[in-house]
Amino acid sequence: MKSFDKTTTSAQLFDAGLNSIRELRLAVTGNPHGTQDEIISLLAGPHQLNPDGQQTHDLLANKMRTVLEEQRLVSLDVLLSLGDALHDVARVKAEANTLLPLVGELRELRCRSRFSTRVSESSGL
Repeated sequence: MKSFDKTTTSAQLFDAGLNSIRELRLAVTGNPHGTQDEIISLLAGPHQLNPDGQQTHDLLANKMRTVLEEQRLVSLDVLLSLGDALHDVARVKAEANTLLPLVGELRELRCRSRFSTRVSESSGL
């Protein structure tokens, strides 16, 4: 939590959040890096050996994925890829063709979010 104490910019907030996620993953798995699906699986609980436990774990993980999808949030994988790349200007230049589709995905989700908000407001929802 100390990394959030001195945040004054959105970039510092992003870095503090990223570092917190990595510290948590390192403590739990021994590896600071992982995908959104891996984090969701961790949040759903420990790996289960019996079929009923596996089914419950999968159900919880799938519910979390559904909530994230319904909120039209940008995936953590996209955010982390962009964040990592933007820290290294040389890498940004070298990987511009790879990063541009990710930026496009952010824009598309932002536009969809604005559209669904306007539709909800106009329909009285």
